[in-house]
Amino acid sequence: MKKRKVGTLSLTALFSIGSGIGDLLTNPAHAQTSNNNVNYKTSWIGNTLSGAERLDPNKDYPYKHVQNFVSACEVDRDGKVFTESDWDEDDLTHGVYYKGDVIANEKSRDINVDSVTDREGNKWSIQNNTVIKEGTGVKITSLVKPTALAIDNKDGLLMVADDGNDKHVIEFYNTDGKLVRTVGVPGGVKATKGAVAPNVFWGITGTGTDEQGNIYVCMSRSGTRIVSLASDGETLNWEMLGLHFIDMPWFDPESKGKYIYGKQEIYEMDYSKPAGQQWKLIAYTLDEDTYPDDVRRPDPNNNAGAGSVVFVGKVKNQRLMYTVDGLNGGDIHVFKFNNNGYIASPAGKLPRTNRSPAFSIDQDGTFWELDGKRILKTEVQGLDGDGNPIFGETQEVATLNDWVNPQRIYHDAKTDSLYVTGGKNEYVQEFGGDLARYDKISSGSPTQNWQTKIPYNWYNDSVPIQDRILGIGFLVAEDRVFIGYLNKENEGDESNTGAVRMLDTKDGKYITTLRTKRSGWIDLWQPLSATRLESGELAVLVEEDLQAKTMLYVVED
Repeated sequence: MKKRKVGTLSLTALFSIGSGIGDLLTNPAHAQTSNNNVNYKTSWIGNTLSGAERLDPNKDYPYKHVQNFVSACEVDRDGKVFTESDWDEDDLTHGVYYKGDVIANEKSRDINVDSVTDREGNKWSIQNNTVIKEGTGVKITSLVKPTALAIDNKDGLLMVADDGNDKHVIEFYNTDGKLVRTVGVPGGVKATKGAVAPNVFWGITGTGTDEQGNIYVCMSRSGTRIVSLASDGETLNWEMLGLHFIDMPWFDPESKGKYIYGKQEIYEMDYSKPAGQQWKLIAYTLDEDTYPDDVRRPDPNNNAGAGSVVFVGKVKNQRLMYTVDGLNGGDIHVFKFNNNGYIASPAGKLPRTNRSPAFSIDQDGTFWELDGKRILKTEVQGLDGDGNPIFGETQEVATLNDWVNPQRIYHDAKTDSLYVTGGKNEYVQEFGGDLARYDKISSGSPTQNWQTKIPYNWYNDSVPIQDRILGIGFLVAEDRVFIGYLNKENEGDESNTGAVRMLDTKDGKYITTLRTKRSGWIDLWQPLSATRLESGELAVLVEEDLQAKTMLYVVED
C-alpha cells in the first residue's frame, strides 16, 4: 500500500487491484450503461497501454502501462529495451519493452548510461560535457549536453545522446572519436516549432540499437516516450508513450473536442476509433532551448515539472493557456500561442490573493477566487505589445455570508452563475457536502438558484475507510456539473476510484455517475475538463495518476 497526501492529510491508498477488471479497457470502445440509464463509453489518452492487464498474472501489480519518468535505458541485440525509473506510481520502475509492448519488470538490472566499453575493450565515459576514451587522450569535445552512451549492436560504433541546445540528436562515432552519422532533427522541437515526428527528440535519457541496426531512443520530460526507428533513423517501427502524471489536459473549446492541450502536449482526437486509440500526439509545446526558465521544465527535484492545465481558450483574440502549480493550488502561469507554431511561450503570472484550491478560470479567461467568504475576480483588460495579457485590479464581487465555510467555486461566464461547494450550515473539511448555484453574481445582488446535498462522509469515523466518500474538484460545462471523487463515490456497487458524478445545472438534480474499473486516486483539485463533441455527445477528461494517463468518458447526453 502506498501513502498519498490529500491536503494536509496522510491517507492510505486502498483501491482494489484485484481480478476481473481487464474487460473494461481492453474491449475497444467499451460501452456502459449507468445506474440512471445513461450510456457512456470509457477510454483514455496519454498512454499507449490501457493498464487493464497484469504484467505478471501471478502478481497483483504492476499492470501493463508505459511507466513514469524513464531516467535511463539500454538495448540488447534482440531489440529489448531495458529501462529504469526513479518513480512509477504503479511500481513499474524497470519496464522491459519489446516490439511495442511491455513484457517484464526487471528490478535487478543495473543500467549505466554514463560509461560503456566498446568491442575493442576501450572504456568511454561522460565527463562534464565531454566524452573521453579513457587512457588514450581521445576526446569528443563538440558536444553540448551528452546524457547517455551506448555501443551500437550492429556495427560497434559509439552512440552519444546529445540533448543540448540546438542538438537533441543521437551521434555515432568510430573508435577514433570521429563523427560517422547523426540521427534526429537537429534542434528538436525548436526546429519543428513543436511539431512531433518519429525522429524529433527531447529529454533524451538513453539510446541503443539491435543487431539489425534498428535505433531506439528513450526520452523523459514530465512523461515517457520510447521510439524504435528503422536503420535509416527516420522510419518509425513503434512508439510507446506514458505522458501524464498528476497533470490535467484541457479541451480546446473551439474545436468541439478535436484538440486537447496538456501542459506540454497537444493531441488530435478521432472519436470513431477504438478505446485508447482515439488520440494522437501531434505537438510538444515546451521549447527549453528558447525558454530555459519555463516553469513546465522539470528540474532535478521535480520530475513532473510544474503545472496542470486549468484553461485553454482565446482571450482578446489571443490563444492562452493557464497552468497551476502543485496539487492543491499554487502559482498560476500564463502561456501564449502566437507566431511560433505549436510552441507555448511564457506570458506572465496571474496575481493571486492566496494559494488555496478555491479558484476557477471561466470561459473568458477571468480568474475567480475564494478568500474566506469573499468572492474575488480578476479580468484580462487587454494585451501588451508582445501579446501578453494585462490583468486588471482584483475586485470583490460578493460575500457568502450564508455559508459556514465555502470550499470550492466555479464561475460559468455564459450565465454569470457561481457554483459553490463546502459547508452551508456546518463546518466541513476539504470539499464538503453542500453544492449551490448563485445567479447574477457580477451584479452585486446575486440570488441563489438552488442548493443540493452531495455525497460526503470522509471524516465519519463510524464508516470504514474503504467506504468513505470525498469529492476533490468540480467543473461546470455544457449545462452540467461534474464532480470528481478522490476515492469511490459509492452507490452500492463495486466501483473503485476516480468516479465522476454528473448533475444538471438548471436544478442540481443528479443525472449519473461515470466510473471505470481501475483508476488511481484523483489527486488534483482541478481534475476535470469537459466539452460537447460534434456528435452532440459529452466528452469528459479525468485526471488519473496511477498509470500515466488521463481517463476519457464519452457520454450520450
